[in-house]
Amino acid sequence: MTLDFSEINGIPDKMLSPYKGLKELQTQIMSSLDLDMARMYFKKYKDQIEIMKSAAEAHQVKSETSLKQAIGLAGDAKQLAKRIEQEKKTILEEPNQFVKAVSAFAKDFTAPLQEIEANLKQKIGQYQYRIELDRRKQEELIRKANEELQKKLNKEAKKAGVEAPKVTPTPVVKAETVARSETGASTHIRKAWKAEVCDPEKVPREYCEPSMKLINQAVKMGVREIEGVRIFEDIQTVLRT
Repeated sequence: MTLDFSEINGIPDKMLSPYKGLKELQTQIMSSLDLDMARMYFKKYKDQIEIMKSAAEAHQVKSETSLKQAIGLAGDAKQLAKRIEQEKKTILEEPNQFVKAVSAFAKDFTAPLQEIEANLKQKIGQYQYRIELDRRKQEELIRKANEELQKKLNKEAKKAGVEAPKVTPTPVVKAETVARSETGASTHIRKAWKAEVCDPEKVPREYCEPSMKLINQAVKMGVREIEGVRIFEDIQTVLRT
């Protein structure tokens, strides 16, 4: 059982006028980028697809004859899908070429600007990080000085038999986290802890996950037993038209 797609209509006459046919309508869609017109162009397939869908849902494969009919129906669906896909590509070809061309020459302008931004962000980041390190160093020096002072006060208070006063931590003035230019542009530091693997052999088991790519490669090569993996035969129907 096969279906004839050579005469698929469904576009009102007023949509075809002043076009001589579907080819002219297709050309007009490509030049005008009219979404409603494109939608109407593909609407010609709607009724046929509904017929095919109903036939597929109702069909039962119980014999060699019904098997061949099912293959025919599936083949029809695949052929029609290919036809629609090809028409879609034809309509989108010129617009896509235009988009690619604009993107290409626009990149000639945006690429150097992105390089400028990346270069300056690196310099800004290095400076701001040095300021942050200096702040941490100062904070550590003050902390150690306060510890030494507290030890000294504790020792003197013990000798005098009195309670030692608590040293009040000296606050460190934090550097501005946001820097602004006169034009209103601004930068700020975002801190985040990150990790990178230096020695894969030493990474604990709980931080490792199986590689399905390697497992599938092994199965394709004939491996049939892998501990912790279920290897099974999967049957798929391949349709050729």
